[in-house]
Amino acid sequence: MPRKKSLTKKNEIKELEAQGINVLAVYNEPYGGHEQIFAMMPIDMVKSAPFQRELSQLHVRKLADAIAKVGRFLDPIIVVRSSNGEFWTPNGHHRKEAASMLGLKEIPVILLLEEEAGRYVLAMNVEKAHTVKDRSLEVIKLYEELLEKEPEKEEREFEDIFESGAYVTLGLIYKEQERFHGSAYESILRRIDFLLDQPLKDAYEVRKERASLLKEVDEVATEVVQKMRERGVNHPFLWQAVISSANPIKRKRIVDETFEEVMEKLKENLRRLSEEDVMSETLELD
Repeated sequence: MPRKKSLTKKNEIKELEAQGINVLAVYNEPYGGHEQIFAMMPIDMVKSAPFQRELSQLHVRKLADAIAKVGRFLDPIIVVRSSNGEFWTPNGHHRKEAASMLGLKEIPVILLLEEEAGRYVLAMNVEKAHTVKDRSLEVIKLYEELLEKEPEKEEREFEDIFESGAYVTLGLIYKEQERFHGSAYESILRRIDFLLDQPLKDAYEVRKERASLLKEVDEVATEVVQKMRERGVNHPFLWQAVISSANPIKRKRIVDETFEEVMEKLKENLRRLSEEDVMSETLELD
């Protein structure tokens, strides 16, 4: 693939160096030929992207131990310059915190000057396995940032970043309820909660309505789970078994119902659920 013409001007490099960033090289990455900067950056200048997942102190300690054993910091982190002039890492905040824990004052970075590129880096981030909660919180933070900057763009335009409308809806709930059992609903939501052909400013209102409906369902499910536990059922997959037992679409090849219709049916099925239904489902999950 032909390389793109260099756009980085000498005065821009000087501006970065004036901020204390030691630019080591400007190069074109080999796939798309996009220009990138390799640099040593003061660690205090690097901030976690506002749409990044929550920091895991256990993961930080494991990384710090690994770096100390090797005796070298080997993996540069990606840093993106944001529109407000800050430098964000969308995929390296655990390594950055590990480096800080070890007393490093600067850190090797691959610097991207286009803020938009950082969103795609986050979507590809595999440094630490996502849980449904992790992914949902990442997506809603990114969604709300885009909502502020590009409210007229349609939600579906960001499909390669958001992945699924389910994560947006769940993210709104996880912001309020950290212990929400989102994984129990994920398989249902992925079949009915798609990204919308609506501007973000309008789609966001739909998302809030869907989150409210899901919380109503969850209130009924919570009552069922509590009753089961009072009867001595403490299966590790009890939540999944309860939702799966009441799932109104699990055997359907094609789902014609709307999100609202499925939520209403799920709620009614939960109210009629018997202990035998749930126990049968737990056996299938074992």
